[in-house]
This record gives sequence, structure tokens and C-alpha cells, in this order.
Amino acid sequence: MKTLRPITIVTLGPALLGVVQAVATCFLLPGSRRVSDIAWAILIWTAFGLVIFGPIAVAVGIRERRPDWLQRHSFRIHWYASAAMGLSLGYLLACLRHEVFDGLAIMAVVLVGFGATVKIALSVALNQKELNAG
Repeated sequence: MKTLRPITIVTLGPALLGVVQAVATCFLLPGSRRVSDIAWAILIWTAFGLVIFGPIAVAVGIRERRPDWLQRHSFRIHWYASAAMGLSLGYLLACLRHEVFDGLAIMAVVLVGFGATVKIALSVALNQKELNAG
């Protein structure tokens, strides 16, 4: 099976996610069948799709152009992402313990999600050779 190009990943992935979630919004929330609600759902879920599929496309693009760089620095990127996610999760646990949710907690949630996305993207890019060999 042919591997998707990074430009295809970053354009079709978020667009399809936005459309599918807008359709799901129409079915699950009957009060949200106005054009403005559907457009809002498409916009929000497409932006979320860019956050998810963007790092995957970048990692696949780097793997195609500079596989040596990816092999050399992937451990460091994984380590920094894990450290940032660990600190963010610790802060979120402290916020839960003290029953406080502030702007830093929102940033911590975003950082945990983005770190997970980066780690998944690197995993996909590094294991692509093994997937194509099998």
C-alpha cells in the first residue's frame, strides 16, 4: 500500500474530521442544525484536526527528506515531550487536589495533548519502514 504524502495528511485529515464531526453534531444535537452551528463545528474540528495531523505530516516529511536527522534526534524529542507531559500532568493533579482550574491548567491540558500527538507522530514515522517491509 502506498504511503500518504505529508500534504495529503495535513489537508485531507483535518477537512474530513471537520465534516464528519459536523455531521455527528447534526445527528446528536438536533437543536444545532443551523448553518452557523454547522460552520462552527466544522471550524473547530478542522482546527483540532490540524493540531493532530500537523505533527504527523511534519514527522513523515522529515522521514522522507532527512531520515538520518530523525533517527539521531528522535530519542531527545521523545524525552523532552515526556518530561513536559509529566510536569503538566503533575500540575493538573495539583489543580484537582486544590480544586482550582486556571489558565495554566488549560495550557497544561493542551501541552499533554500536543505532547502525545508529537510522540505518536514520531512513532509512526520511525516504524514506517517496518510497516512497509511486512
